[in-house]
Amino acid sequence: MILTAVEYFGVEVLLSNQKNMANFWEQVWHRVFGDQAPQRAAYEKTLLKRSPKEQALYQDWLQTAAPQQWVAEILRVYRLAQKDLEDFPRIHLFRSHTANGFAVMYDTKRMPAKTLLHLLEYFKQTIQGWGYQVKASERIWQDGGTIKVVEKYYLKPPFVLTEAKVVEQQYGNVTLEYVHVDGQPSYLKVLNTTYQDRNFTTAHQFEDFIHRLLSHQST
Repeated sequence: MILTAVEYFGVEVLLSNQKNMANFWEQVWHRVFGDQAPQRAAYEKTLLKRSPKEQALYQDWLQTAAPQQWVAEILRVYRLAQKDLEDFPRIHLFRSHTANGFAVMYDTKRMPAKTLLHLLEYFKQTIQGWGYQVKASERIWQDGGTIKVVEKYYLKPPFVLTEAKVVEQQYGNVTLEYVHVDGQPSYLKVLNTTYQDRNFTTAHQFEDFIHRLLSHQST
């Protein structure tokens, strides 16, 4: 099992599984917001549905060079992060046997406010192009003195039986999360989790997932 140490706001943790990744973000919350723990906050979950205005703004964004530019920048800093190097935009990696991913941090000075939101939709659209289906879309609202909103998509591959009577899982499941606090963008997280079960095929390599997601590869 690969253990990855990351540091964010002075909090260093080992990310070895999904539980530890959840603990990492909880520690970040405590570091930034003190005792205003998310589990004690007012909580509401609703269906995530884009308004006509949001859809129009996203379509306008798609017509610019921004999607390709930001995807290329994320791929560049992802490769740097694999070598323990850092650049803008800041990125954190999650690596374990069954869960891999990354989080892109918002930069108020160099990143337009809607960038992470639009990238959320862009990544969802890209992965849907591989045959994946959105199984859940939700907006989670938490009020613990500050307003934290998580916008999330959960995508699953179209499970198809192979000739060997096992399910083709492709890359496994994909979770996309965009988080903003008090109306300010915070980060965008992409997390890929796989099945470790003899009823499923061996998942494709995460590096292939990254290559397709961030290099505009359709195959």
